[in-house]
Amino acid sequence: MCKLSKYIKNTIIVFFTIFTFTGICHAQNLKWQKMPLLVCLPPNANTPIMKEAFTNWQKATKDKVSFVFLTANSCPDAQITVSYTANKTKSKTTFIYSRGYFQKSHIEIGLLTKDGKQAEKSVLLPLMMHEAGHAIGIIGHTNTPSSVMQATVKSGYYITEDSIRQINNLYR
Repeated sequence: MCKLSKYIKNTIIVFFTIFTFTGICHAQNLKWQKMPLLVCLPPNANTPIMKEAFTNWQKATKDKVSFVFLTANSCPDAQITVSYTANKTKSKTTFIYSRGYFQKSHIEIGLLTKDGKQAEKSVLLPLMMHEAGHAIGIIGHTNTPSSVMQATVKSGYYITEDSIRQINNLYR
């Protein structure tokens, strides 16, 4: 495990953003202890897109990662929670982990494009797949062309083989 401070021992919170992760030491092989993961999705017009993002990972990994979805404003037992921020352009995934396993994760999705307009599904889906990728254990970013796990995600990006291999190696 990556040593961030002598004061941080068993549990730490790691913040991942698509713009600031590069440069933080890599905590390798962090994963969820068991599947399926309980995902709390708030009632919102964007929730079907977020659910599609998670489902795309489940299909791409042939159920190595799997999910049970709840739609509610609060789900205290959920491992992964999601929120949408109408007035932000940036998205991020945060974690709490202990002894090599994720305990909780929260995905915050910014719903604005860089020019301040409401993001459309063609932009939101790859962004949501990117953040879901972090939530299931992909630490860092790839340089693979058109991968949703690049540091900056664009419309048309998809889950690439290198990301699938990374998940398959985590959840053997």
